[in-house]
Amino acid sequence: MIYDDTIVAISTPPGIGGIGIVRMSGSKSLEIARKFFNFKKKEIESHRAYFGKIIDNNIIIDSALLIYFKKPKSFTGEDTIEIHCHGNNYILNKVLELCIKYGARLSRNGEFTQRAFLNGKIDLTQAEAVYDIINSKTSLSLQNANNILEGKLSTKINQLRSELIKILSHIEAIIDFPDEIDEEPLSTFVPKIKSIYNEIQKLIETSERGQIYREGIKIAIIGKPNVGKSSLLNALLRLERAIVTDIPGTTRDTLEEYINIKGIPINIIDTAGIRHTDDKVEKIGIEKSKDSINKSQLVLFIVSAENKKLDDEEISIINEIKSRNKDFILIVNKIDLFDNFNIPNFIDNIVFISAKYKRGIEDLEEKIFETILKNKTDTSLDININNRHKEILLKAKESLEKSIKTIESNLPIDFLTIDIKSAIVNMGEITGENVTEEIITEIFSNFCVGK
Repeated sequence: MIYDDTIVAISTPPGIGGIGIVRMSGSKSLEIARKFFNFKKKEIESHRAYFGKIIDNNIIIDSALLIYFKKPKSFTGEDTIEIHCHGNNYILNKVLELCIKYGARLSRNGEFTQRAFLNGKIDLTQAEAVYDIINSKTSLSLQNANNILEGKLSTKINQLRSELIKILSHIEAIIDFPDEIDEEPLSTFVPKIKSIYNEIQKLIETSERGQIYREGIKIAIIGKPNVGKSSLLNALLRLERAIVTDIPGTTRDTLEEYINIKGIPINIIDTAGIRHTDDKVEKIGIEKSKDSINKSQLVLFIVSAENKKLDDEEISIINEIKSRNKDFILIVNKIDLFDNFNIPNFIDNIVFISAKYKRGIEDLEEKIFETILKNKTDTSLDININNRHKEILLKAKESLEKSIKTIESNLPIDFLTIDIKSAIVNMGEITGENVTEEIITEIFSNFCVGK
C-alpha cells in the first residue's frame, strides 16, 4: 500500500542533546526538504548523508545532516528523509514546522512502523517487537524483542500454518475429487495435527516468561522495625537510597525503586516496619505495607538473627502472607552478629544475609530469580510470546482439539475442514495476514509519535 500523503515527526525524545532527528516518510519527502534545506548537491543519492543549512526566510536555523532513503529500501518502504540537527527543542520544532508548512502532516502514534507493516517491510510480530525494543528494561527483554524482530516468531508461526494448509489441501482434495484421489483414513492425519498442537502449546507456555521479561514484577520488603529492610534495599540497589537508623519506625512510607536481577526488571518496595503502634502517621505506613503485600508478586520477609527464632508476631505475618497466596522468601539478616537461627520446618525458601556488609546478597538474588520463574515452563525456545499471541494461539489450539475429536468421533469430514481453517485463520492474525483494521489501530496506538 502506498500513501498519497507525507508524514513527519520528531523521532528523538524531548530535551537537550547533541543530536535530534526529524523524520519524514512519503512521496514528497525530498521535495519538501529541498524547500528549506540548503545544500550544494543537486542530485541526491540514497543512503548518503549530506551537510547543509536549514533556512527559513533567509535566516539560518541550524547546520545539519540530511539522509535520503529511496523507496523501497527504507524502513517504511516509502521515500524517507531524516534530518539530523542539534538536539535543541526550538530547532527540532522549527524543522517540524517547516516540514508541515511545505506539505507534510504530523504523523500519528506509530505511523512510521504501521506503514512499514502495511507496505510489507515487516509483519505484525516484528512491528510489536519494535515497540518492545523501545520499551525494553533489561538484557533479557531486549534479546527477546530482537529475536522476534529478526523473524524467529513469524518463521515458526508460518511453518506451523503451512503444515496445516497442506493437511487442509489434502482433505479438500479428498472431498472434491473422490474418484481421482485414493481416500485414506482420516486417522492418518491425527499424528500430524497433534504434532502441530504440541508446538503451539510450547509457544503458549512461553507467554508467562515473556510477560515477566517485558513487564517485570513487584517485590515488597516486609518485616518488623529495625530488622534491616532499608539496609536490604540499599544492598540490592548497590547505593545508599533509603535512610538507615537504629530508631524503630524510621521508614514511615513505602519507598519504590527499580532494579535488574539477572535480566528481570523488578519494582522493589521498601515498606514501613509492621508492629503495634499508637503513632497515627506510622499506622498509615503500616497499612501501606500490608497493602504492598497484595500488590506484589513476591514478598521478601526479613527478620533479625538476633532473636534466634521467629517470634509469634513474625509467624502471624508469615501466615498472613501465605493466606494471600503470595510467594515469599524468608531472609535472616545480621548474620555478621549472630550465627545461630532456628529454621522453622514449614519454611524452605530461606536465605541468610548481612545487609550491612553485603554478604549473601548474590545468593538472595539467585533465590529471587528462581522463585520468580518457579513453575514457569522453560520450553528452550529463544522467543517468548506476548498476551495477544497467547490469546490467538489458544483459539487455534482449541480448533485443533475439535479437529482431533471430529476424526476420532467419525463426524462428517466437512466439520474437519471448518476446524482446520479456523486454526489457519487464527494463526494468520499473529503475523497480520488475517487481521482487522481495529486491531492494527489498537496495536500502533501504543507507539510513540515518530516511530
